[in-house]
Amino acid sequence: MKSSFEDYIESKYFTIKKSGSLFNAAAKQNGFSVLHCNTRSLGKNISLLHDILQTIKTLPDIIAISETKINENTCANLNIPGYFFINTNSKTQAGGVGLYLSTELQFTRRRDLDTSSDGIESCWVELQHH
Repeated sequence: MKSSFEDYIESKYFTIKKSGSLFNAAAKQNGFSVLHCNTRSLGKNISLLHDILQTIKTLPDIIAISETKINENTCANLNIPGYFFINTNSKTQAGGVGLYLSTELQFTRRRDLDTSSDGIESCWVELQHH
């Protein structure tokens, strides 16, 4: 028997080639879409992220980034048009997490839930349903 959680959550992983039409308007009617990328240094690979987004017909609502390698000394243009960027800096030379949130979303940053310690980092938001 399926739980109510399983009735509402469906999470699948796709290659870039297969992801091109996943974030369409019909899919967004019942929720929101999320794209996750492990960038292994967002500053060095932001152009690759831009290239990936060029292959997608309809952009996701949220782009979750792991291994941003962003810290207080990072100096790079990390902007993506149509998105707000929030992040939790890494306390090491690796790690760090971030979220690109569509400018169409209403959200509240939940710093009280953020974590940055040995082995785990998180960045939280609360989405307002509209």
